[in-house]
Amino acid sequence: MDLRDVADIRTNFKNLQNVKITVLAGDKNNVDPAGSMPATKANLEKALKDIGSTMDKDKQFILFVTDHGDLDGERAVRERIQPNTIRSFSVDEPALQDMLRNPSVDPGLTLMSLSDTSIRKQLENIQEIAINGIDIVVGGSSDRSFFDIFQESSFESIPGEFLYQMDFSKTGLLGDLKASLMPDNQVLINYGDGDSWQLESIRLSSGAIPRITVPGPATLALLAIGFLVLVLSAGARSRAKALVL
Repeated sequence: MDLRDVADIRTNFKNLQNVKITVLAGDKNNVDPAGSMPATKANLEKALKDIGSTMDKDKQFILFVTDHGDLDGERAVRERIQPNTIRSFSVDEPALQDMLRNPSVDPGLTLMSLSDTSIRKQLENIQEIAINGIDIVVGGSSDRSFFDIFQESSFESIPGEFLYQMDFSKTGLLGDLKASLMPDNQVLINYGDGDSWQLESIRLSSGAIPRITVPGPATLALLAIGFLVLVLSAGARSRAKALVL
């Protein structure tokens, strides 16, 4: 969620007549004193239906979407990981310099698999995952096994795709891992006994990079277009009323 963009929109449109702003931001735990709702699928569908029910030919609808600025480096693997094998993959980090300038960011690693069902049983047999030689998963450890570090997620809209995600801070090695990052990084996977499984891709994400400058050109252009559309629409309605009179 980019709070600055949300504040910009509210500030720029708050004094215009007949303008309603609906903001969806954050997750279900989001608390926004200005009154936004969590950006869930259900809330988005409801908001669009509510807005659609009020629209007519004289009204304009502007949809503005922003996020927190996460950038990913992704390596397409498309390889079946066999039992009792050690594999190493090179993954770039496109936002390395921006990330290192912001000490608050928390990078992360995502493994993506294609499977008809969850591969949780197989991943429980991973003995080691390391980034640039630093172990983040240690098989058999009481607090560093795969699912102590990674979380599984999937999406109804993309059947068969399973994501396994972790943040560096989850490992307790945030500082060491960030310091080890390079433009080109090595991710090692040591898989023990068990059935083979499909590793589709590996993604190294920067974490949320705070923006410390003014809104970018795209944001400013969108706000300007929205304002111009509202002004032109208001002018057209005024001229129409004048002609009627």
